[in-house]
Amino acid sequence: LAVTACAPQAYAQAIRGFYVGGSLGYSTQANGNYPIAPSPDTNLAPPNTRLNTTWDPGFVGALAIGFGTVQFPFRVELEANYRRYRQNRTDSLIFARHFTDGGGSAGTLGVMINGLFDLDLRRLGAAWPVVAYAGAGMGYAWRRLEGVGGSVTGNRLVISDNTGGVVYQAMAGFYSDLDWAGLPRWLIGLEYRYVIAGPGGLRARATG
Repeated sequence: LAVTACAPQAYAQAIRGFYVGGSLGYSTQANGNYPIAPSPDTNLAPPNTRLNTTWDPGFVGALAIGFGTVQFPFRVELEANYRRYRQNRTDSLIFARHFTDGGGSAGTLGVMINGLFDLDLRRLGAAWPVVAYAGAGMGYAWRRLEGVGGSVTGNRLVISDNTGGVVYQAMAGFYSDLDWAGLPRWLIGLEYRYVIAGPGGLRARATG
């Protein structure tokens, strides 16, 4: 995940003071394994099956505003992010076949509060002005599935609904300044994130 940031005091060391940052990168989503159950008002028994969905790789973008403390190499930031993926394949044991004419998508908008620790690698003997960091965050995310599912054996099951819940993330990466490019108050780096979202119910429409 490529990251750029602008800070009022961004030296070749840990960030100090207020800063704003943005990132854009490649993102993958774990395969979905959703239990299928009819709503209570149908008086139908839930089938013993799940809807299995795989996703193509997508993208993630984020904007953040934060503050780096002066006494300690610690930062706290408020972040907004968005992720989007396309449906690859969906199947279910109740039909014993893959769904056709899928092509659905999933989008997630989140707001996070993150805490991060910086480590200037020159203190460990590094020759380049590079700062490594690690941190974690907690927040809330709204998710929208649109047209996920498809048709099989004359039956059609499609999920187009919203859900939301608490989200956690862990991140690690490194950054360096852009003094060499004539941008002394800008930073650029790479980052990896792992995001965990809580469970949430979604409504599906079945026909056939």
